[in-house]
Amino acid sequence: MKIALLVPQGGYSFVNQARSLAKGLTELKVENCLIRISQDFPLEQIVDFKPNLIVGAGSWHEYEDFVVNLPVAALL
Repeated sequence: MKIALLVPQGGYSFVNQARSLAKGLTELKVENCLIRISQDFPLEQIVDFKPNLIVGAGSWHEYEDFVVNLPVAALL
C-alpha cells in the first residue's frame, strides 16, 4: 500500500504530526510520501507517487486546500 500525506504550507504542528505518522508508516513497512501544499496544488507529485490512499493533516482552515482545490478528475 502507498499512502500520500498532504500537509498545508503553514501550521508547523501539522507538519510534525505528518512526519510522525510517516515515521510510523515507514516502521510498519508502508510506503509513504509527505507532500506540502503550497500556492499550487501538488498534483504532479501525487500522480507520480500513485498512492492508494491520501491523508490530509491540517485543520478546517485549510479545507479549501484539501477538498475544494483538489482536482479529483486528474487523479482518476
